[in-house]
Amino acid sequence: MNDNEILKSKFSNIFIKIIVGIMTNELKDVRHYLSDDLYNRLQSIINENVSNHEIRCFDEPNVKEVNLVNYGQDEKYDFINVDLVSRYMDYYIDSDTKKYKRGTKDHRLEITHRLVFKKLKGISANDIAVKCPGCGANLDPNNSGYCKYCGKTNSAESYDYVLYEVSNI
Repeated sequence: MNDNEILKSKFSNIFIKIIVGIMTNELKDVRHYLSDDLYNRLQSIINENVSNHEIRCFDEPNVKEVNLVNYGQDEKYDFINVDLVSRYMDYYIDSDTKKYKRGTKDHRLEITHRLVFKKLKGISANDIAVKCPGCGANLDPNNSGYCKYCGKTNSAESYDYVLYEVSNI
């Protein structure tokens, strides 16, 4: 598998973790791959669903296609703009009764999302051991970045791409 295919697989996995996190009201498994602003935006979506007593369901989700549109740099970051085509049913149910409220649950929607990933210039994921910022324990950077010992989350920004923008969520 070449580097572009590895990136496409990683970006697809992060996207699926985001929609699963929205369904389960828990972004812990993907938090380390999200910028603070994007995390706060997604958490606001979750908080609104909870306050409205709703669960947003993404049934039969899959990623049909991932296109690395372009690469670039600014003073601080390397970045990749990505077009990701996903398919899923998107609807809401009442969190108490589990009854359908609204949305599309009878067929899959096909949606193109623009994702913007950034990583610090000069960072290579192959050369580092990831340590918990709280207690110093070794972390698996491909898992959640969440420390099972002290509960802190280590941002992937120190060693990998982080998602800064995602459209159409």
